[in-house]
Amino acid sequence: SFVNKRKNVKENKNIAAVITIGSESVNMKVASLSLGEIKLVDTLSYPLNLGHEVFVTKKISFESLKEISKVLDGFMRIMNEYGITQYKAVATSVFREATNREFVIDQLKIRNDINIEVFGLDRAKSLIFNEIIRRSGIDESSLANTLISYLGTGSIALSVYKKGMEAADRCLSILNEVDEELAVISQKTEDLLTKEMASHDSGNTERKAETH
Repeated sequence: SFVNKRKNVKENKNIAAVITIGSESVNMKVASLSLGEIKLVDTLSYPLNLGHEVFVTKKISFESLKEISKVLDGFMRIMNEYGITQYKAVATSVFREATNREFVIDQLKIRNDINIEVFGLDRAKSLIFNEIIRRSGIDESSLANTLISYLGTGSIALSVYKKGMEAADRCLSILNEVDEELAVISQKTEDLLTKEMASHDSGNTERKAETH
């Protein structure tokens, strides 16, 4: 799903690209298929600190939107050179946590003719954990009493494996957890100030009564 198909480009069927919009950069990887083996051909990265912006404002600003669009235009030109007609564009936690993500996605569709797929926590966890297991060289069916975890820019995930199967898992959004913690701290601070003010008023009342 969400595979973008480009027209009016001299097609090279053995090459494809994946664009990732992350918290700290916009990236593109180009890979080719040769004799049944996938080989990385090119990697491009443009630094763009969207994570801090979304963490503070809960939104992707219009200036950042224009910057993303400009980067995607550059990636398109490079895809033209490779003859890439099919590619996938995905966004991670930075879009997932932005309250205006639908507007941004719509604007990128209008400006760049790109469909952006936003990965949910479970989808991201599944892909990352599968890659961790693959790179470790361990057969998943042999995993026993094993904990796998990762800390991302916007999320934390844990999985416990027993007898080759996932027995328990947990995905947490860092931004949501911080928001909840700040809400608790704010409430405790407000309660403490209320008690101190009540105590201060009570002390003043007692002193006034003593003077009379």
